[in-house]
Amino acid sequence: MKKVIVAAGGTGGHLYPAIAVVEKLVSTFGQDIDILFIGSKDKIEGRVVPALGYRFQHLDIEGLRSLFSFSTLMLPFKILSAQSKMSAIMAKERPDVVLCAGAYVSYPVGIAAYKHSIPLFLLESNVQPGKTNRLLSKKATKIFTSFPQSQRYFPSAEEKCMVVGNPVRTSFSTKISLEDASAKFGLDPTKNTILVFGGSLGAKSINTAVEQQLLPIVEEKQFQILWQTGANYTTPSILPKGVVALPYISEMDIAYTLASIVVCRAGATSMAELALVKKPAVLIPYPYAAHNHQHTNAKTFADKNAAILLEDSSLPTSFRETVLGLLTNEDQQVDFSTNIGQFATPNAANDIVSVLSNYFK
Repeated sequence: MKKVIVAAGGTGGHLYPAIAVVEKLVSTFGQDIDILFIGSKDKIEGRVVPALGYRFQHLDIEGLRSLFSFSTLMLPFKILSAQSKMSAIMAKERPDVVLCAGAYVSYPVGIAAYKHSIPLFLLESNVQPGKTNRLLSKKATKIFTSFPQSQRYFPSAEEKCMVVGNPVRTSFSTKISLEDASAKFGLDPTKNTILVFGGSLGAKSINTAVEQQLLPIVEEKQFQILWQTGANYTTPSILPKGVVALPYISEMDIAYTLASIVVCRAGATSMAELALVKKPAVLIPYPYAAHNHQHTNAKTFADKNAAILLEDSSLPTSFRETVLGLLTNEDQQVDFSTNIGQFATPNAANDIVSVLSNYFK
């Protein structure tokens, strides 16, 4: 039995690339592979991973919130406790490899793997790596990156970097008709549809812009909106005809099929999915992301005429004009679809599994 421990979560951007790799591991090795996910039961992974049928182990660890808070004072003790717990798990599970996809949960898992001499692999989806992966890079066996530019952020581990792209779930390779996708969400297949989402947690500024600037004109302009709001946003009690608002969309592959254009944050997973399905998009980077990495992601696409980069601060004045401008410009849509496709890496998960399998006993 081949064993793999995966640390991933906090957001869908960290979780879903890891799930894509796990799906490929399972399809390759079937019953001969055993997967254990490490994450927080209170985050997205605590809901998604068990529902997919994978083993899941809760780890009580969180990131730095503010310099002057009780949680910050307790953080060193939580890290030590998490490392001790992970050391015991490593000794019990004896995995062949450990895969860490960034975020704070990866740090104690990666340290424990290194101390137990277990091959450690890092999965970095963003152009600009997060702090956890940079801290673990010296201890890693190999670092899988989505962009060649990421290598310069690992100055002491450049030789470990392997550009594979960002893994995307296998469901995105399944084709569905526009009519079936429309029926899934109760929308009209003959109308242009804007797919709007702010990541797995939602985005208040984008939601506000949709409510104030798009809902009042949706019927007049005769387009539709499929809107993922996130769990914490309350939509108007009465929505215009042609607007479907959901807290969370699990079947994003179907949602993309329905979309004429996409309006979203610039998280690495969303970027990889957009490239694979070749959808024209307005990218609105989350302005408070660590090291402003979402802006770097979006600029990488915008510089290649593959998407529009719209700053979050510009939403009150430019959101409607920008979104409707793309929705009504078919030539620009074609250009974006062609250019964004150049960023697609459909073999990323397969390439990663090929490397991992070399370390299986």
